Amino acid sequence: MAIAAGGFHTVALKSDGMVVAWGNNASRQTTVTAGLSGVTAIAAGDYHTLALVGSGVLGPTVTYSSAGNNLTLLWPDTATGYRIESALILTQTVIWNNMIGTFQTNGGSISIVLPMTGSQKFYRLIKP
Repeated sequence: MAIAAGGFHTVALKSDGMVVAWGNNASRQTTVTAGLSGVTAIAAGDYHTLALVGSGVLGPTVTYSSAGNNLTLLWPDTATGYRIESALILTQTVIWNNMIGTFQTNGGSISIVLPMTGSQKFYRLIKP
């Protein structure tokens, strides 16, 4: 079990990945989201409580360049099996769409060139 304390509240991570919290709840810092599971780390401060779901391992760093109406996304070629997804807006119920294109491997990087047309888009690199 891991325990973190902030201001006037405490949060605990149980061995089964479940979170419990108690103490001052003035900023909802002891309110645990229903169904929260698979938590691997916790932290607490005066007015907040954090829970990390999953491994906590960061994915590869994505860089970009643009030329004309094209956006090029690049990431290390050691990160195989990823795909690019896009969304038109970032909301709690965001809808991600798989981007179709040709992946190139060159000089230690994997890249994809995407057309920049219409409204803004948000992109993410994800390993399915």
